[in-house]
This record gives sequence, structure tokens and C-alpha cells, in this order.
Amino acid sequence: MLTNRLSLTVGGPAGRGIFVTGEVLGKALHRAGLWVVAEKQYPSLIKGGHNSMTLRAEPERIHSIVDLTDVLIAVDPLTVEKHEHQLTEHGIIILDEKLVDKIQKARDDTQLLTIPLQEILAKAGGLRFENIALAGAAAAAIRLPRFLLEDVIRQKFAGKGDAIIEANLTALREGYAAAERRIQEGRVRRTRTVEPIPREERRVFLTTNDAISIAAVKAGVKLVAEYPMTPSSSILHFMAKHELDERIIVKHTEDELAAVNMLIGGAFAGLRVMTATSGGGLSLMSEGVSFAGMAEQPIVIIESQRAGPSTGMPTQTEQGDLLHALHTGQGDFPRVVITPGDPEEAFYETFYAFNIAEAIQSPVIILIDKHLSSSLQSIPRPRTDTLRIDRGMLLSDDQIKEWLDGKGFFKRYAITPSGASPRARPGQPLGMHVASSYEHDETGYTTEEPALRVQQVEKRQRKLRLVPRERYALRLYGASREEADVLIISWGSTKLAVCDALPMLEQQGVRARFAHIPYALPLDREGLVEEILHAPTAVIFETNVSGQMRQHVRRETGILIPHFIARYDGKPFHPWDIVQGVLKSLERKDQLDCCAYTRDE
Repeated sequence: MLTNRLSLTVGGPAGRGIFVTGEVLGKALHRAGLWVVAEKQYPSLIKGGHNSMTLRAEPERIHSIVDLTDVLIAVDPLTVEKHEHQLTEHGIIILDEKLVDKIQKARDDTQLLTIPLQEILAKAGGLRFENIALAGAAAAAIRLPRFLLEDVIRQKFAGKGDAIIEANLTALREGYAAAERRIQEGRVRRTRTVEPIPREERRVFLTTNDAISIAAVKAGVKLVAEYPMTPSSSILHFMAKHELDERIIVKHTEDELAAVNMLIGGAFAGLRVMTATSGGGLSLMSEGVSFAGMAEQPIVIIESQRAGPSTGMPTQTEQGDLLHALHTGQGDFPRVVITPGDPEEAFYETFYAFNIAEAIQSPVIILIDKHLSSSLQSIPRPRTDTLRIDRGMLLSDDQIKEWLDGKGFFKRYAITPSGASPRARPGQPLGMHVASSYEHDETGYTTEEPALRVQQVEKRQRKLRLVPRERYALRLYGASREEADVLIISWGSTKLAVCDALPMLEQQGVRARFAHIPYALPLDREGLVEEILHAPTAVIFETNVSGQMRQHVRRETGILIPHFIARYDGKPFHPWDIVQGVLKSLERKDQLDCCAYTRDE
């Protein structure tokens, strides 16, 4: 029997509270002092289909789930059919006793823990409480203290009224007691248990979409204009929920074109602005992104990638939009593309994205994906005491006078050594200027004079130098450069699996150094060149078929990372995928060819 190390999966039809079950158990495990990761899987359907959620909990920090489960909560027979193969030896299947005759177990080494669900629901008040009853049974199966779940339920349903809270608590207690009786009768043997452990640091359990939303509020966002698009939609929901308390204008726009143009107007008015979308939405925003580049308006765009092209697989993950984000919008203009790898990193980089956008007065794109957007994770509570809002060159009334030319015109696009020019809000005395989509002189008036065009193009390009090196520098983990047998490179959510794979590789006798790329633009060219040239061998992992970051690194540095391992079935890498890929890359010094998801060019 293992203590405080477990994996749990809940599955069933959409609409039966699958994710609520997982979230209640995940939060209870989190409050027990464990590090928890939870991943949701759901089809692209308006109604119906099979949903599942897998939790992993450990006493040490973890970042990803594994493709195994110790406890399976089956709301229907299909869940057993789909997930029984993932059960560990003597793993437990929890289900309604009336479903036993309807399931077909494929394995003899798994255990059935049945509860009289219909009797429990009669006491609780109906079918809608079945998920909480099953959560109670699962908690008993792993000896997770019931009071932790009760606290979660009281908090989660606080706005639903006392009657709903009591009904859920009844279902929980009855499910817990029924499972405990089965275990005491000797029908089921526990294989995993939980013993709450104290923790010194404060932690939170949230998704990357939540982390981004909280950071945006902390950064002072005042206009959110968004057309909801999976898997970014929960950002709009979060902002709408808090708009009155935080004094934010939240607009559910008619489409993505309206959203990006509202951002440009809000930025022109001096507000901090943001939208969230996916690849198709960013495609529609392309002309607006270019407009913001020319008018030098600071806008922040969250792009959560999903499997494309076109509609593709809307609820599956992929990293196929990197080159799109790097090049969206016609013409040459600077933009920043941030590629955070976990909720903690996303929180800080979102906060700084607003400072950067106003420093360079250009679009900033934060590129995440479905895996990050919807997965829950325990992270240390972010430190906010050192975070400072910097509005860049947004001027006061007195400062505007310093930027007037001899004719009394405000030089909104003044040529400066840094490339950043002064900004004025509409209505400020002496701050009147033109901001349009046309090339312009320093005051904003349209021009096609070659010399003025060159001045403005070069001025805009200089602004990227304002991004601090410490923000976009490589994040390095694992072995030292001198000790490493291999250099692993990744970006975005693949960081999660790589971090968990490092100790697994060490058990295999491989010392790995990991370089995570937090910004695609500006890219830490010097850092990458130094790491790749000094590595015995290097391998990059990406969830796209063409190796888009590999292409980008080659274009920026002239170096082709020798080994490329891709996954493009809509699922994220798991730690063992990383281990297998690294081991294969060390066996071959030419192009790698291993497993179903490897691209051999």
C-alpha cells in the first residue's frame, strides 16, 4: 500500500458532473498538503459524449499526469470500457451496484467497489447528486479525510443555498460510508491511501486560464473584449464574473474582428486592454493586429492553441500556431510572443505582458494551449509584493508640453533613441494627434515620403530592445552544462512533462539539462547557441508535426537542433514519452525515428 502517491480518474457522460467530481477531489487532495495535477478530456460536442478527468497527487511537486490510474470512478459502463486498461494492478473501479451486470471487465487483476447509489440518491434528493456520492466513495477508497471534501463542498456551493449544500453533504457522507462498509467487509483492499501532511508555503490550485485572468486584474486591465472560443472561453467567464468588483469593462463581442478593434480603441483611450481567443480567432484579428502595430497601440492577446488546421479538433491540444503568432498581420512591425509553460509562469508573464505592451506600444501575444488552459495544478501562491505597474511613456498634462514641435503639434510618433514615443489620452490639453492605419510623420499625419518612412520603420523596430533580457532568457533546469548527457529543449506546456521526466531519466542513468523557451520573440539567441553548441546532443519536443520552434530557432540562430520528437494526435506529452524519446535520441546520432509520434525528416 502506497501513501500519498496516487492517480485517480473519473469518467462518464457529459452533463453528469464529471468535472465537478474531479475538482472536489482535487481540491481536497490539495488541502491535504499534496501537490495535485488534474487534466480534463472532453469531445467537441454541444451536448453528450464521454468526459473524463484524471488527477495525480504526490508529496513532492509534480507538473503532469501519468497514463496510469489507481482508482477509476465509472459513472457508466462505457467508462470501464475506455479506461480499465489504464488501471494499475489491483486498481479499484467504483460504480453503482446496479451497473455490475452491464459492464464487461477485461482484466482479472482489478477490484470492484460497488455502492447502493440509488438508495443514496433517494436520501440526498435525486440523480444530480450522484457525482458527489461517487466522490465520497472514492475518498473512502483512498482514506482521504471526509471533512476535507465537506469543506470544499461548502465553499463550492456557497451561493446555491443551504438546502443544496446539505443535499450534497448527505450524498457525500452516504457514499463515503457505503464504500467504507465494503472495505471493512473485505470485499475491496486499499492500494493507495492519503495522510494529510502540513505545508509551510501557501499554494493555490487553479488552471492557467485562471492564473492569466488573476494576473490581468492585478496588472490593471480595464477593458476585456472577447468572442468566446474554446479553449480560452473561461477567461471571458472569469472576467465577466468579476467586472463590477474590479471596475472592468467586459464586452462579449459579436466576433473577433470587433474584439481586436475595441482593444485598439481602448488602448488609444489610455486603458490596459486584453482579449483571449484561439487560432481561428487570431486569424480574424490579423488585420487589427497589424493596425495596432502601425498605430503603436499596446494590446495583449491570449491565444490558446488547439489542434488545427481550421476547426480541427477544438477540444484537443497542439502547438501548431507558433509561426502564425510570430507573423500574423501584414508588414513589418514589432510584437512580443510569450510562451509560458505552467500556471505559475503564466501568472507572472501575463502581469509583465501589460508592462511590455506599454513599453513597446505594440501587440503582445501570450501563446498557451488547451492542455494549459483547462488543466488544474497546485502551484506556490504567486508573490505580488514585488510586482510594479509601469505605464511606459503615457504622459501627464505637464509632460505633453515637452513634446510639442514649433507649430504646437504633439509629436505622438517622435523619433527617439529607444523607439518608444510619448502617448497622450484623448482630451488631454495639447495632446491632440492622429492615430491611423497609414504611415505617418512624427505628429501622426499621413506621409509617403521615403525618408520619413525609413525613420518610422526603424523607430518601430528599435522598440523590441526595451524588453528586458531577464524576461526572455532561457529557463534552465536539471543537470549542469558540464555534467549533462543531453540537452532537452521545449516551449509552452511541454515543459510540464519534461520537468517530471528529469528525475525519471536520472533513474535511467541519464543526466539531462532542460532549456525551456519562455519567449519566442524576442528569442534568447545567445543563450540557445551557447547551450546547443556545448551539449553532447540536443533534442526538442513539440506537439506539432513540423517542428515550428525548431524552424524558428534555426532561422534565428543558424543552428538546426539535431533531434526532433513530435506528438500531434491531440494529446500532450507525458513524462514517459519524454524519457523514451531521450533514450532513443542517445542511441542514434542521425535523425530520430521512434514511436508513433516522431517525425523523421
